[in-house]
Amino acid sequence: MTPDQVIGVGIVFRDLNGQPVGSSAQNIEACFSPSIAEAVAILRGLRFVVDAGLLPIVLESDTKWVVDLVNSDNKSNSDIGIIVKDILVLARKFNISVSFVPRYANTAAHLLVKFALKSTVEWFWLEECPPCLEYVVLLEAITNRFRNTLSGVISETQCVFILGRLISDNTIVGFECLHRLKRSKRKRGSMAIKLDMSKAYDRV
Repeated sequence: MTPDQVIGVGIVFRDLNGQPVGSSAQNIEACFSPSIAEAVAILRGLRFVVDAGLLPIVLESDTKWVVDLVNSDNKSNSDIGIIVKDILVLARKFNISVSFVPRYANTAAHLLVKFALKSTVEWFWLEECPPCLEYVVLLEAITNRFRNTLSGVISETQCVFILGRLISDNTIVGFECLHRLKRSKRKRGSMAIKLDMSKAYDRV
């Protein structure tokens, strides 16, 4: 939402391979809260997908409070409650489920919101990728292509810049190895070799 009360709406529909099959960037001149704006975006998205015949779908939003409200049985006559009722009418009629996704998984929609706030007209794309999303779609395609091969490229002992691993993990492994060598009762001696290595990211 901008200071002049303009709300951007970004809508992206993808196929099973993650490719955009329908997108929209819209702006609304209104003065309501971000939660109501998210509900309006969901409603507009549903109307767009129904008009374009892009069914069936699973609708995802990164505003958990609104998603929980849509999926609850709580009927409210507030401003957002009226919008939610309209969402439920379309969702139940066309068997559409609404689920929550984290904000980082909704990057494409947020890029369309920024595009919408800079535009004075409403944009709709069918079976083509919006120019502002091309690099995101390309990056996701490359990531998905390498997802099944990275396990053979990245070693089990590599800890730096790997999700779920810490750089200190190898330090713990080193201490455990030295501890094992000290307590070993083997007649034949054991040896540990310490190597000083310089990584590319250690240099400027």
